[in-house]
Amino acid sequence: MNYCYCDTLHNFFEVDKKIWIDQMKENIKVICNEEAKQSQILSWEDCFDVLRTELKVFAERNPDVHIIFEYVLRYTSKKRPDVLIVAENKLAILEFKRKNDALLNDIAQTEGYTRYLYNYHSGTTNKMKKILPLLVLTYANNIAAAKHNGSFVYDVSKDHLADIIEKEMCDLIPHHDISSWINSEYKVLPSVIEAARAKRNKTPLPEYEIVRKAGINDAKELLLDYIIKAKNEKRHILAIVNGVPGAGKTLLGLDLAFYPYNDDSIIAKYMSGNGPLVSVLRDALEIGPSDSFVENIHNILDQYTDDNAKDSNFNVCIFDEGQRTWTAKQREKKGKARPNMSESSLLIEMMNRRTNWGVILLLVGDGQQINSGEETDLKLWDDALTQGWNILCPPSLDKEFHNCNIIDDDRRKKLTLTHSIRSNCAIAFGQSINYLIAGDLENAKEKYNHCTKFYSVYITRNLEKAKDFCREYYEGDTEKKYGLLASSQSFVLPNKPYEVNNSYDNTKQNYVYPAKWYNAEYNDPNHLSCCWLEKPVTEFGCQGLEIDIPIVCWDKDFLWDGKKWILKASYTDKNKNRKEYTPEGINADYRKNAYRVLLTRGRDGMIVFIPDESEFTETYNILRYIGFTELE
Repeated sequence: MNYCYCDTLHNFFEVDKKIWIDQMKENIKVICNEEAKQSQILSWEDCFDVLRTELKVFAERNPDVHIIFEYVLRYTSKKRPDVLIVAENKLAILEFKRKNDALLNDIAQTEGYTRYLYNYHSGTTNKMKKILPLLVLTYANNIAAAKHNGSFVYDVSKDHLADIIEKEMCDLIPHHDISSWINSEYKVLPSVIEAARAKRNKTPLPEYEIVRKAGINDAKELLLDYIIKAKNEKRHILAIVNGVPGAGKTLLGLDLAFYPYNDDSIIAKYMSGNGPLVSVLRDALEIGPSDSFVENIHNILDQYTDDNAKDSNFNVCIFDEGQRTWTAKQREKKGKARPNMSESSLLIEMMNRRTNWGVILLLVGDGQQINSGEETDLKLWDDALTQGWNILCPPSLDKEFHNCNIIDDDRRKKLTLTHSIRSNCAIAFGQSINYLIAGDLENAKEKYNHCTKFYSVYITRNLEKAKDFCREYYEGDTEKKYGLLASSQSFVLPNKPYEVNNSYDNTKQNYVYPAKWYNAEYNDPNHLSCCWLEKPVTEFGCQGLEIDIPIVCWDKDFLWDGKKWILKASYTDKNKNRKEYTPEGINADYRKNAYRVLLTRGRDGMIVFIPDESEFTETYNILRYIGFTELE
């Protein structure tokens, strides 16, 4: 059972209150495995009385429309909106509070229910012409329905509830099969950390419809076929999966890394050059030094050049962001052994020497290169391949390879993932940010208007106000994560009154060891959790990861001058003097991509903090222009 009560409005208005309360108590015990508390029963009684008094006329006009109480949102630790009024074409979400005023965390709770149903519930997503989220204040009077501080939730007193319901929930079409809506499939996707934990614990992730439509399962089946072929035929294969941002490449990689091959000779390893991502995953999975399911590619190749990586015996290497391999020049700069070789050449050499068969799977994304010395295309891999290697890639990448045989298989097109599996809001918001970074404000504004229906984006010039908002918004919800993000190019943020120390010396620990920033409990006594809002993480520490609401702190390295973006960067010379310069070419791309990463980390929304200094004013103005809401 996934609700406490469901019936038509007609039948709800006919049911005896005591019988209804008894049914609610009985069913909540089934759902939660515990008796209803007295406070819960009082809330039900209050809700019942308000609905029966205020919505009598509405119910007479819509007798066959359904009302649902305490509907369990799947995969959410049994979170339940108080009341849903469900029609074929419209949905009202009512959260009741026995209060005179709306608190921010009450609004957040209602927003969370709305966002969840809109983004993930297949019976709601793209099927409801209107979704009406209401926070009903049953102790208040004379509060007409209104939205506050950029929220999409209306708060309303009980005596004005009928007004907003009659106005917004008109022309309803009764649902012909309410059970199908109640049991609709969810397309909520786990975070990278949640997915990794599930795979490690052998907990099957649900077979979401969105994953099937995105082609992830088809790509997985094809890759599994060729892993087995490589083993049986003693072949070396370089396989490549590419796709749009958010297409689920990392999810696919983790699935293959933890796949139960039922063959002890197949040993898979997930690798990435993204050190913070690896650190966070290993900490979340409680991986010890001897456990090697998830590794940093730089460390693996260091072991190889030091002692031939005698402890590494993998033959299936899943290399996330595989196009970001280090060049020979970058390895030399880092003081690595055998500096004349790129990472791709070393990995190919390692596989040739250590295994008589093997598969390297590159998961290829684009648009987020943020560091020097990372190759941004596949040329290094083409140069590194030796005789005997075969290429399994999407047909669109055939032109990238000239030195080895490309496998002829009609299914290769399945290796391009063309559909994002992020929420509708996140897809549109990412597109808006791309236009913003490109300086196309009109298209950024248009896309923003499509994405923020149930996605909250705020802007402020008061950092303390942003911090207070996050604490109050998620008060009582200890699972939520919020924290400070900032560019790695520090100019004004470390100074008073901001004291967001995004300098290299202060953030390098969060870059190398960011695990506790993401994984520690919100009230961690060592103040390592992001929720303390004390230490920022830069683009290097957050790429590939998400938090619920980040506070993105803007610095002087990316400012709008009224017509275009002005970029600034700095470096420390050999005399330890800081030198500023205007980045060009690939260095300019790093600055742009840094903000592309920072501005797309939020799951529930985002706050942008703009320092209250004159040279930041144009930047503040354009963000307000495209639609960011001023935080009250």
